[in-house]
Amino acid sequence: MSGTFPTQLSRQTTRESAHIPWDRRLGLPRDALFGYALLLPGLALIVILVGYPFGNSIWMSFHRKLIGVPDAPFVGLQNYVDLFTDVDYWIAVRNVMTYTVVSVAFKLVLGLSVAVILNEYVP
Repeated sequence: MSGTFPTQLSRQTTRESAHIPWDRRLGLPRDALFGYALLLPGLALIVILVGYPFGNSIWMSFHRKLIGVPDAPFVGLQNYVDLFTDVDYWIAVRNVMTYTVVSVAFKLVLGLSVAVILNEYVP
């Protein structure tokens, strides 16, 4: 055994096996941390480009915001009450829904027709 005693081997083995890397202590696979690091810039960009404008629009919807006027008084839900009681809004909603239903139906029929025709003639 060239000068090593069993007690030295067991201490050395125990000491090495007791050290657990911090990423293993979290229960993550070794590549998971690298994957999360790669996702972080993209998620930050999404939060900046989508989250901030979304939050700002919600904030502005509760204020009477006018272009060129620096102060915007808080009006609460009054903007939504005005919107949902406006006749022109409901006409616009009906027009959008009609357009959506007609265009989706037309595209569906056209796409299925082309698929059936191509399935018949293309081997």
